[in-house]
Amino acid sequence: MMITEANVVGLKEIARNSFGIYLFHSPLVYITYTYFPNLNPIILVVINFVGFGGCAMIVDLVIPNSVTSIGNGAFADCSNLKNLTIPFVGASINESEDNNFGYIFGCSYYGHEWDIPDSLKEITITGNSPIGNNAFYECVSIEIIIISGEVVSIGGSAFSGCYSLKSIVMPDTLVSLGSSAFSGCSSLTSITIPESITTIGVHAFHI
Repeated sequence: MMITEANVVGLKEIARNSFGIYLFHSPLVYITYTYFPNLNPIILVVINFVGFGGCAMIVDLVIPNSVTSIGNGAFADCSNLKNLTIPFVGASINESEDNNFGYIFGCSYYGHEWDIPDSLKEITITGNSPIGNNAFYECVSIEIIIISGEVVSIGGSAFSGCYSLKSIVMPDTLVSLGSSAFSGCSSLTSITIPESITTIGVHAFHI
């Protein structure tokens, strides 16, 4: 059996390696998906260190807005992940120094985005937390970004160097776009700047 979508049931907290080689290779997965297909997901709050580590079969993954923190490397080695929905960028729903997207794949700081799988093409951000400086810096495989939450600011160089990025959807709550936010996004062909924006930093779209 190949699991390509993750629908977590019966848990409030995902602990270390709980969705790594142990659980996803056990009969529990077969039982959950075969005999109890109608179980409703329970609210998730925390995804700990290496929570989904090594889940190479997952293609689409949706993390609910109830999650408030994600550990470093929680999605490490999810090598076939194509579409990811997350409530915030980085370690926590609250602004923190670990606000780079690569953190959840094991990157210790921005600029180490080689840990992000090349297969990952589309990211949807559903929460309201600001997108910080350098959040997606040089995430070179990503092609589509959808910000569906009520985000009010995108930081400086947030998507700088994302040269595969073709389309980004920004919310109509956005007020501030930082300097060099999309610099080097040479493949960008579709972007709509909402009327709510009052500030656009220098070189925001510099190629």
